[in-house]
Amino acid sequence: MPHDVITWDAPEYHHFEKSTDWYWSLGIITICITIICLLFNNILFAIFILLSGFVTALYGGRSPELIHIELRPRGLVVKDKFYPYTTLDSFWVDEEDHPQKVIFKSKKLLMPYIVVPVSHIHPEDIRMYLRMYLKEVEHHESLGHKVLEYFGF
Repeated sequence: MPHDVITWDAPEYHHFEKSTDWYWSLGIITICITIICLLFNNILFAIFILLSGFVTALYGGRSPELIHIELRPRGLVVKDKFYPYTTLDSFWVDEEDHPQKVIFKSKKLLMPYIVVPVSHIHPEDIRMYLRMYLKEVEHHESLGHKVLEYFGF
């Protein structure tokens, strides 16, 4: 492969524009659950629900940050975090979803998958480069990731 390093920049996640209805729904659901918590005299959980609703509204309105991604001969760099190939088990280039992404399976128990968005670079170049260092095994995003995507995160 002629490349020593493959680099690209991509948004950290696919941004879904939130309508005012989305914020109204979030507020109504948050208030209803908070009232139920207060009826059961669970004040601490009610405070937690209110804070969670507030943070969700803030996070939902945030635009994605542009992150820098590098594939190096020794490992993967996402933003400022380095993942050596020795800590990764395999990869899969998912070309069917939009945006396209590379899914890495980590050997770490607490962070089993690393999902990296692909933009402005051909996925086949990424696949050929990574085959030199990792095995290619079909992976899919976790259910939690899919649920968050469904709700616009």
